[in-house]
Amino acid sequence: MDAMDVRAKLEALGLRVRKRLGQSFLLDERIAERAVAHAGIKEDDTVLEIGPGLGILTARLAGRAGKVIAVETEGRFLGLVKDRKVEYIHGDALKVKFPPFNKVVSNLPYSISTPVTFRLLEPDIEFETAVLMYQLEFAERLAAGPGSKDYGRLSVSVYVRAKVELLDKVPSSAFYPRPKVDSCLVRMKTRPPPFDTMDWNLFHRVVKVAFSQRRKKLRNSLRNGLKEMAVPFQSLGTPDIDKVPYRDKRPEELTPEQFGEVSDFLCEEE
Repeated sequence: MDAMDVRAKLEALGLRVRKRLGQSFLLDERIAERAVAHAGIKEDDTVLEIGPGLGILTARLAGRAGKVIAVETEGRFLGLVKDRKVEYIHGDALKVKFPPFNKVVSNLPYSISTPVTFRLLEPDIEFETAVLMYQLEFAERLAAGPGSKDYGRLSVSVYVRAKVELLDKVPSSAFYPRPKVDSCLVRMKTRPPPFDTMDWNLFHRVVKVAFSQRRKKLRNSLRNGLKEMAVPFQSLGTPDIDKVPYRDKRPEELTPEQFGEVSDFLCEEE
């Protein structure tokens, strides 16, 4: 498929590319094949696809999986791949209730990469493997470790739930319209958290507050963010903050496990 094919198909559907949403259509069928292969799709798999668009991935998933659940906001894209294995859901992937699935393969709309990723990582959503197309910079943030400029809340949240692998770098020329940056196929394999903490909700609030002020030392960001975290200290700036582990470090210096220690300290201080 080339750019002319995409334009013709969109025109036939009465649609235009929504650039403001970061919408780009994958042209290179070899990349679609690699995405499916990286996910190890088998006949007993139920695969979630978010944003199937013109169906370049959908058709290949249907050829290997037992079932494909395709979630699409644009009604005119529904049913383009006519296969009994494909169940289309017309709705917002950030809001609809997903039927059970065990794998995810998607060329995500880049404008919703962050919220979709956080939704897939919610504790009540269970799957084994996800192979997702992201902008390269976003993919590097997913896989970043402590001390890296790319390390942040996203890196920590993903680490808790899954092992991340950067797979194939995908040039911008593989899409229409051509984005300004390259992309990357990423594989996430879910696993139990590699460490324990007393309160996972508090853990994630601590991480969020810390990285919302990433240039500040931990003691300062926590002092500023205690109300948001709803931790019942008697007042802001109490001596308890000055006892927090790693209080003089900045968030990018802390491992996820160390954030767990901070969270547990706050639990014990309640």
